[in-house]
Amino acid sequence: DSAGERPAEKRPGFFVFAPGLRHGAADLTNHPALRCDPAALGRWDAPDGGVAEEVVATRLKMLKRERKLAPDAWDPLRGPGWPGVYSDRSARGLRDVDPRDVAARDSLAEALRLWGDIQAADPAQPYTFPLRCRVASATSGADLFDAVAWLAAVAPDARRAAGLGVLAADVVGDEGVVVLSCQGAAAAAAAARALSAATANFCFALDGRRLDLRVGDVDTPPPRDRPRRRAWRAFFRSPCGRFTYTGWWGDGAVDDADAAAALEDPDETQLEDPGDETQLED
Repeated sequence: DSAGERPAEKRPGFFVFAPGLRHGAADLTNHPALRCDPAALGRWDAPDGGVAEEVVATRLKMLKRERKLAPDAWDPLRGPGWPGVYSDRSARGLRDVDPRDVAARDSLAEALRLWGDIQAADPAQPYTFPLRCRVASATSGADLFDAVAWLAAVAPDARRAAGLGVLAADVVGDEGVVVLSCQGAAAAAAAARALSAATANFCFALDGRRLDLRVGDVDTPPPRDRPRRRAWRAFFRSPCGRFTYTGWWGDGAVDDADAAAALEDPDETQLEDPGDETQLED
């Protein structure tokens, strides 16, 4: 008799979208869609920002004509939708897509396995990637989603990645997984390097506990140690007070963060004295 027992918590579903998925992952490339790297086409990772979106749109129209695709065939700029793994069926990247190209899965692990099959069949879709981390037992997938979405918005190196966004997150036990996406392969690789604890020049914390993001299932080298105070670059705290970012200069060439801040973009250099707040739990 289960009377009086607390009902098991219903786990959220996860959703995978790719144009042509209605035919199965192995055959989705048979579906008429323009599969290319929009960031590379527009040089959006270049120091000058590359070309305008309108120019890329024109180039995509030319590619459709060259590949004998209909003008309204799916393309990565106009969509509809953006390929990836989502935890919210109403997300912008899924909202207007053909439901036949969306596959629901009970767990994020199952969704990522399907995404791996999609990437194997369609090398033009390498923009979605997962990062993993250890989390506190009370941390939920929604907490992790919000935390990494905030990090992607404030971390200077991550902000340079074209179109970086968070699509899904889940926590099983003490293992958290967050799925991110960019608008190009080079941008995705750069974002993974910028956010991975083994190479990142910052500490990131959720509710005072440091989160060390890593690429892949295996353990990565330990996160880089926090430097002396004079090497700090910036400190940010989220409006909700739950997330903190402490960044430092990567090459150690700048000793005075306050003086160096004047050389940076004004909206990225509002330095705050972290005080004891940077003594984050490992």
